[in-house]
Amino acid sequence: GDDIPQNDHSMAAYVTEDGPYGINIFCMTAEENARHFITAGQSHDAGHVKYAGHYNIGYWPWELSQWPKDWALMLDLVDEVWVSTWHTYEALANICPKPLMHMPMAVELAEVKAFKDQASARRHFKLPSGATLFCFSFDLNSSIHRKNPQACVDAFLRAFPKGKTGKADVGLVIKCHKPKQKNAEWDKLKRLAAKDPRIHIVEGTLPKPELLALYKACDCFLSLHRAEGFGRGIAEALQLGLHVITTGYSGNVDFCQPPSADLVDYQLIPVESGQYRFGEGQVWADPDVGHAAALMRGFYEQHRDAPQNATPLKTDWPGFAASVVGDRYRQRLEAIRAENPRLFTPSQ
Repeated sequence: GDDIPQNDHSMAAYVTEDGPYGINIFCMTAEENARHFITAGQSHDAGHVKYAGHYNIGYWPWELSQWPKDWALMLDLVDEVWVSTWHTYEALANICPKPLMHMPMAVELAEVKAFKDQASARRHFKLPSGATLFCFSFDLNSSIHRKNPQACVDAFLRAFPKGKTGKADVGLVIKCHKPKQKNAEWDKLKRLAAKDPRIHIVEGTLPKPELLALYKACDCFLSLHRAEGFGRGIAEALQLGLHVITTGYSGNVDFCQPPSADLVDYQLIPVESGQYRFGEGQVWADPDVGHAAALMRGFYEQHRDAPQNATPLKTDWPGFAASVVGDRYRQRLEAIRAENPRLFTPSQ
């Protein structure tokens, strides 16, 4: 949609309106799946995805611990549901009458903008060359309350009080798309950052290779979210070799484990009115800012005193590989085909 800032066009060559196969996999929210069905799913015109006579799979993301009651009827649109994490699986497990499959996502870094060294990358992004840099990236379309950037700032200031460390020692990099509409919470955070030269705001939409280069120019990825369906930014940071400090709750815990990641303590709190769609009566995590600050301080001291002796990070993540994930998908699709031979022609 026009409201989604996106500079990743790597899949453009594969995009088509056709849906000729016996199995449809809908990689969108359940709400968007319903919208698609209403607007296009019942069309008999050539070149449109058809639901009837096909085996339909909803590969649906969701962040909170309970599936929205208003989305229960959308289960009738599909023959089975795939989810990328155990967190989302548990949200659906007690209400989904269809087969429910845990199907993790592939995360591969096809291209990262190349720089001669980290210092060159930091000059490009106007970041201090010798500082220990913590990085956080989010999209206001994903809810500032869920992504919780203020907690990152609070933890940073608690770990590194003003006057104790300077811009050359440590920094916090916050990357966000430039909002199309005024956002009071984001404006408040920017005003706070303007008073502290150690906090660096990168506001804008970057091509994906450059965004990954920004991550790589930093030392530690920080995410004090209240809930994540999966956590792709966290997964990308891990693959780039960054250390991660993140809330120990929701989808990201499937792949965030020491020594590559430190999990921040939390307590569950109610989702307040207006903070997230379909959040009424639900809970999510409130990360412990003090614990996060202690982990950040510990990483800084280890990185400052002996970066060459720091605990080696895991940079090979075969569980994210398209070949591994794709094999899991293939096995399930072949099982569906064997169970439903009437849906398929020899070419499908």
